[in-house]
Amino acid sequence: MSKLGMKDKGVSFRWWGHSCFQVTYKDYTMVLDPYVTGSVPGYPPLHLLANDVHCSHDHADHHGLSQVTIQPGSNPWTLHFVDSFHDHHQGKHRGKNQVTILEADGYRIAHLGDLGCICQMDPLQDCDVWMIPVGGYYTISALEAKTLIDVYQPRVILPMHARFGKKGYPEIASIDDFVSLCANVHVVDSVYTYTKDSPSEIILFEKSV
Repeated sequence: MSKLGMKDKGVSFRWWGHSCFQVTYKDYTMVLDPYVTGSVPGYPPLHLLANDVHCSHDHADHHGLSQVTIQPGSNPWTLHFVDSFHDHHQGKHRGKNQVTILEADGYRIAHLGDLGCICQMDPLQDCDVWMIPVGGYYTISALEAKTLIDVYQPRVILPMHARFGKKGYPEIASIDDFVSLCANVHVVDSVYTYTKDSPSEIILFEKSV
């Protein structure tokens, strides 16, 4: 079958816990914000294989570069980076944060890292999927996340950086706090595939491993 005749299989997302996602499109896999072993309570060591890895900042729970083995591949994505802050004080408490936007073939995917404040970020406009922190304390809260979502209206939300049962930092809020603000919540096992026909919904991953 020619490339023109190949069916678009969409973009798949594998959640590995905390803020770590594995994003695969056209057999190219990118890992975003892997955690260092032992840096996040409840989550096992990561041993991932990918074509590329990007981290939003250098804190251990987002900067586990050594947890990812890189192999060659043809990158379909154009990457955009948006500078932001890890707190409500212009980075004075926790430093800077970098939002990563992946763009290819009409898809626009955003990983918001440890976004710590509500701010205007025009590049987030028209993104299909957001991976967004919702746990508060170190990042924006569930309510702040919902406010941003209502403004920019991405189609699909993959919430992260919250407590999932006994997994995650005890000082951050449970994922239930965010879910209570939302409608159209869909629970998947550990992999979600987004296509251009996907409905608008919140995706919760039942397990990371």
